[in-house]
Amino acid sequence: MTDPKTQGPILITGATGFVGEHLLRRLADADAHVVGTGLSRSLTVPGRTVVQTDLRDAQAVQHLLNDVRPSIVFHCAAQTNVSNCQQHPQTARTHIVDATQNLTNALTDTTPDALLVALSTDLVFDGEHAPYIESDPTGPVSAYGCLKLEAEQPVLAFPRGSVIRTSLVFGPRSTHKGSFLAWMLDTLTAGETLTLFEDEVRTPIFVDDLCDAMIEIASRGETGLWHAGSQTQLSRVAIGKAVCKAFKLDEGLIRSVRLADSTYPAPRARDVSLDSTKLWSALKRKPLTLSQALDKMAKDRNRPS
Repeated sequence: MTDPKTQGPILITGATGFVGEHLLRRLADADAHVVGTGLSRSLTVPGRTVVQTDLRDAQAVQHLLNDVRPSIVFHCAAQTNVSNCQQHPQTARTHIVDATQNLTNALTDTTPDALLVALSTDLVFDGEHAPYIESDPTGPVSAYGCLKLEAEQPVLAFPRGSVIRTSLVFGPRSTHKGSFLAWMLDTLTAGETLTLFEDEVRTPIFVDDLCDAMIEIASRGETGLWHAGSQTQLSRVAIGKAVCKAFKLDEGLIRSVRLADSTYPAPRARDVSLDSTKLWSALKRKPLTLSQALDKMAKDRNRPS
């Protein structure tokens, strides 16, 4: 992997979110020149700048890129609450589609030679033909999936753009946000019932593996479409049981239900497992399994300070 210190400025949108903050801190640890953006929340990372920027404001995005002149942009910002997107699709569109279009337009005007790596989702698929490779037909069943699929297009049209579709991302909490794992741990630790779907299947990926893959893709100058999931297909119930095992929590607290019982506003795809062979073969590595990553987290949490 190219040393991040040898790159020009690196811009991370959504740096106050879960993946964005992990990526920012990973690059900061590598002594890269990195600037982050956030919409409303503040974040302090020693020696690094995080600026409040509304990506829905085309002029603000233009000013940002004029100031930073990035060589690499990691686009992690989005509205990620699937239910909110379903209930308020026009507002979600501004956060997901319009913001991405503003970013690619400004890059074209200011730094057209920059590399752009944008995160997308496994929810661009209908859940009926898994596991999915990059060339498989899409068919999102939720507003969120539809908007993320639409937002892929300006990135892939950008001369040096790449889209990384990812699955459930988990890892240690960030400053403002935890992954789905935080919700599971909080619920189980409190001794409360954790209700999970037994017939919803994903390929969850450890946040460190995702960040490393994003950095590697950018460092190598790769473009195009990539899938970044783990190599294991797991139901929500199986994920919950793995969490119980790693953190020594009561598996009896898990209540198994089926998608037919869902009361969520957004439709839920049954199985959107990603086949990520292309990515991991190109990078010549394998991501941690869910159990390996959870064991690592559990050991780190119990390590004396």
